Amino acid sequence: MEGMASRIHALLLALLMFTSLPFVATGDTVIRSDTVDLFPEGSFDNSSQWEVSTQYGFTPGESAHWTEAMVTDGHLSFTHSRPQNIAEDTSWALTTPTDSNLSLGEPDGAYTWSKGPEIELAGFDLSAHYNKPLLNSSLLVSFAIPETLQDDQVRIELDWDGHIYLLKQFAHTQSAINNMQGNPLEIPLDSHNNWTWEELENIMVTIDYVSVDGDDSEIQVDAVGVKAVYESQWSGLDSGKAIHTTNMAMAPIHDFNIADGVKNNLVTTNCGLELTVGAGTGSWITSALELPYSQTWGRVHIFGNASATIEIQSSSDGDTWSEGVAYNDGTIISGSNFIRAETTILDGCVSGLRIDFNDPTLNINGEISGDNDGLVANFSYLSIAVGSELVATQSLSVGTFQLSIPIGRLLPQEGADLIIGIGARFYWSSSGVPETLVAQIEEITLSGGFVVEWDLDPTCESPADITLEEDGIGSVMPFRNSCTDDITPTEQIVISVSSSDETLIQASVSDGHLIINQQAEQSGISSIEVVASDERGNQWSSIFDVVVTPVDDPPTYANLPIEVLVPVGEPVTVTLDVNDIDTDVENISISTDTSWATVDEYGDLNLAPLSPGTFDVLITFSDGATTFNEYLTILATADPDLVIEQVDYESTDMKVGSLVEIKVWVRNEGLSSASLVTVRCYNEQTLIDSANITHVEQGGLSSTSCYWQLPNEVGNTNLRVYVDPTYDILEVSELNNEYSTTIEILPSDVLNGASDSSGNNEPIIPNNMVWILSIIVIVGAFIAMQLGPGKIRRSI
Repeated sequence: MEGMASRIHALLLALLMFTSLPFVATGDTVIRSDTVDLFPEGSFDNSSQWEVSTQYGFTPGESAHWTEAMVTDGHLSFTHSRPQNIAEDTSWALTTPTDSNLSLGEPDGAYTWSKGPEIELAGFDLSAHYNKPLLNSSLLVSFAIPETLQDDQVRIELDWDGHIYLLKQFAHTQSAINNMQGNPLEIPLDSHNNWTWEELENIMVTIDYVSVDGDDSEIQVDAVGVKAVYESQWSGLDSGKAIHTTNMAMAPIHDFNIADGVKNNLVTTNCGLELTVGAGTGSWITSALELPYSQTWGRVHIFGNASATIEIQSSSDGDTWSEGVAYNDGTIISGSNFIRAETTILDGCVSGLRIDFNDPTLNINGEISGDNDGLVANFSYLSIAVGSELVATQSLSVGTFQLSIPIGRLLPQEGADLIIGIGARFYWSSSGVPETLVAQIEEITLSGGFVVEWDLDPTCESPADITLEEDGIGSVMPFRNSCTDDITPTEQIVISVSSSDETLIQASVSDGHLIINQQAEQSGISSIEVVASDERGNQWSSIFDVVVTPVDDPPTYANLPIEVLVPVGEPVTVTLDVNDIDTDVENISISTDTSWATVDEYGDLNLAPLSPGTFDVLITFSDGATTFNEYLTILATADPDLVIEQVDYESTDMKVGSLVEIKVWVRNEGLSSASLVTVRCYNEQTLIDSANITHVEQGGLSSTSCYWQLPNEVGNTNLRVYVDPTYDILEVSELNNEYSTTIEILPSDVLNGASDSSGNNEPIIPNNMVWILSIIVIVGAFIAMQLGPGKIRRSI
């Protein structure tokens, strides 16, 4: 025993001298890098998100007369619809061939009366409207008949161009007629002629009292006029606007802190950075700014009233910087992963300096349709504002339009409010013809937004299949508390659920619980999908079945064994032999309470446990009327699975005749541990060395070493390594135990790297030591094989 201990100590010493463990570094992985629309409200899907108003002229609070603004059907529209502008004028008779002078001019209470002689009135003056379209005309007669007419008549006639038209006749009246109290009788004239202004001026109106066998009454005429309705010129101003305020969930901008960086000849004041007294110029070099993952540099913006220049310095590592490149305010910059800005102030004050990412741009698509002849082009337009800044205008020329407006300078900080307003101004000066013009904004997007996340999906426990009875109560399943996420708190994980058959099962969520309700008088199976979403939309989902059983005769099934032995990874099928006298076998429900215990299309139970152990599986048989429960005890066994994860050696030591160490790393990917694991190393078909690993835990990683006396020939040769080469250990797979690689054997005079700067070509270990170590390894391997356990075999 003492001799064996000394040999082991010598072997350990050799291992310590020649072993080199590599260090593997890992880093975060970007799981999401997306561009985002910073203004989703620009799709106009929700009218309540926009504050819409109109105004007439320059009068606050008075809505526009002819303009309507609205958000509907996925767009914003300003509809300006002016009606025909109509005016009217009345010309009262100025001449009378019958000397009926009291009937001339406007109604004034004085009148000409007659019990028989005609009253003729003419001399209408409409010359002021010759250039305006005449729309219609009528005759206004201010008159009275103080008594009822029994046999007499009163006739109102129109004499024009040799034609006499009877306009109105009064006879057999029931009472007196009085149209002299500011309510003259209006008689339309359009049915008698397509009048012109000159023709109307040349008409004569005759009012005749026709007496029969005595006078019933008399006619009293105060005035007669021609009323003309015409299209009139007009002008005015209507305007509308739509404003949306949204919180900036993310801002693709960076504002440099004026308190940071390196300053020369500058002081910080209430304004910002200003020159020190007596200084001709001053400079400010900002701190370094790193470009966000997968984004691009945007524009540089300087704030304040300073006369200043800007130079951008670039760096790939944040340490070594390039010469500065001059940029004007508001121009797009370029650079490596890191930049910093040097601002030289000649005069005035710099209150801030900003860099935006991806050049945030407001994109607007729209269309102008309709008539715009009556609009004054220079004073009618669409306007776009961000905050209080007008950023663009668009004429109301008919056709489609697209606007792209960089607004990185105007974006608020993350968490602040972004206000975007669209205005429409309609200033008209027209002849009075009706016009309709529609200015429509189809879509507004704000580019430049991005999201880069290192996040994982939430994880939850998969719900088991459940069985409900037809017309029975539903099921309430606690669920959210089984979920976890790397970022989102459990109480903020959003749970949703849906049923594949709403006519059978309705599924909903209440306070993180799954509510499963079956429909009345229905039975069958419905798949339920449950989805858990974290705050960024990453999802976990699972599907389980809900079985609603009908009422029917009980089924029968075979006697089941009390215990079933199932190796993990090797499913076992148990024949259930289910039958039912009154129900087709296809309609018998068979379910389990374990996800890995499933029933196939033949009605057999498939057992595929995921881990070793003893499990009680509940099997439920139901034909809808009767349900039987059976329990099976599952004895799940597991085997190890050994793989060679890595083989290490020093390539610079691979010289002819040298004794080198081959370090073998063995991983146990199985579900149980393995003991006395044998490792053999071969050069081509020749055994180099054997080694043992005492124990490898489930999922564990262990190492051992082979020592190889290299051949005396220079060139490539093959190295093969086997774990458990004689299949002594029963594994999940025996096909993954081999590792093979090509080794280059170097000449003995090849210098090592930095460790052999002296140029000494002698081996690190003397030749006699090499043979001693080889003998130690071989003897140790032989002893280990003799002392090791017998072959592990699977029990049947």
